[in-house]
Amino acid sequence: MILPKFISSNIAYRGPRQTIRVDRLESHQGEVIDYYVVEHRDAVAAVPLTPEGEIVLIEQYRHPVGCILLDIPGGLIDEGEDAEAAVKREVMEETGYQADDFKLICQFYTDPSMTPQQITLYQASGLIKIAEAQPEKSTLINVHLLSPNTVLNIINSKSDKKYRIASSWSLIGLLLFLHLHFK
Repeated sequence: MILPKFISSNIAYRGPRQTIRVDRLESHQGEVIDYYVVEHRDAVAAVPLTPEGEIVLIEQYRHPVGCILLDIPGGLIDEGEDAEAAVKREVMEETGYQADDFKLICQFYTDPSMTPQQITLYQASGLIKIAEAQPEKSTLINVHLLSPNTVLNIINSKSDKKYRIASSWSLIGLLLFLHLHFK
């Protein structure tokens, strides 16, 4: 495979959470292409499991898709923070649980066709509830403890409008976790 030749790069937009960059490339056939790249800080997420075997999910409104979703806790890695410190912080902020063990499940690109952003995914266990969830001020979160069977039923449900698991990181995390632990 012949890679395109890099010509130039310019910032089209810089916002508080993302930057849009326009890269000009030349294809192997000599065609000049403008490629739009969304730069985002990398993120973390975790599948938290209670000592009783329940999965901790958060329910929150996601404005870009206009609906309420169930998600595994996670968020952006702060400047100067490593992935494990970020996932510990996010689990605590979004659920009120502290975990004593984090195991790396995988790392993946959110959408390599438009962003280099990666999510590092963990399993969190040894959970202890030490506080109420303390999400960002603009976020309203409800915490749910669900059995693995209930989570799988929600994922498989095509008609359940009350609860929906549809974000890529939650589906990847939950399905990998369920596959690895409940074959």
